[in-house]
Amino acid sequence: LHVYDGCQSWEIAFIVQAYCSTDLVNEFAPTLRKAHEFIKRSQILEDHPDSEAYYRHRSKGSWTLSTADNGWSVSDCTAEALKALLLLSTISPNLVGEPMKGERLYDAVDCVLSFMNKDGTFSTYECKRTTSMLEVLNPSESFLNIIVDYASVECTSSVLQALIMFREVYPGYREEEIRKCIKNASKFIENSQRKDGSWFGTWGICFTYGTFFAVKGLVASGRTYENSFSISKACEFLLSKQLSTGGWGETYLSSETEYALMMVFASSCIWYKYLSVQLM
Repeated sequence: LHVYDGCQSWEIAFIVQAYCSTDLVNEFAPTLRKAHEFIKRSQILEDHPDSEAYYRHRSKGSWTLSTADNGWSVSDCTAEALKALLLLSTISPNLVGEPMKGERLYDAVDCVLSFMNKDGTFSTYECKRTTSMLEVLNPSESFLNIIVDYASVECTSSVLQALIMFREVYPGYREEEIRKCIKNASKFIENSQRKDGSWFGTWGICFTYGTFFAVKGLVASGRTYENSFSISKACEFLLSKQLSTGGWGETYLSSETEYALMMVFASSCIWYKYLSVQLM
């Protein structure tokens, strides 16, 4: 059974964000232009025609993990694509192409907000619809708790970041709903922190991955190392796990090192208590 044809939209959204965070936009303008066009083409423009019959969540305005042909909207994939588009809209069209029309950005925000659970959190493919009692029906031998779409720190953080960025560019659109969403999402992230300062990562990469997204969301909502106990605890946790090689994870080649460094930079704690950390 083939469910996905890749993870193109997810990966390209992060690649675009990475390029936009550097001073290399002019040098890599052709790459960004192509990526921009791909993201615009990959947005789902209409809901599935039989969505109600099949209990499908809204898909209009969303992005999938891979391509529009996949058809299954995902909250964090939509949020990260929206972030990439908003960043590209700040760059000259002569370099990266014309920005996406405002109406389609509104569709993306409408779709993102439709994913919001009653408590202001976000799951992946749909809102949380039932209780964990249904997990008894789980047919998988390798994945736990997959019948119910539970809220996750990662999805909630991605949406939080996207809405904050969107609000800066389009301050009047669904302003009150976005304000409440940001407030509730931030609280959820803070309340989900473990005693050791970490956050659990839903997608199996676990604590470094979960902590990376959590801190990014908190920083976007105005928390800093200086004013947030959650962020300072996260830095304590992460830097206490650094290996003798300088990296994180199983080896210094692990992708965990990338997430760890991005989190440290995001929280700015590197400039405070941990100036002795060597960044290789």
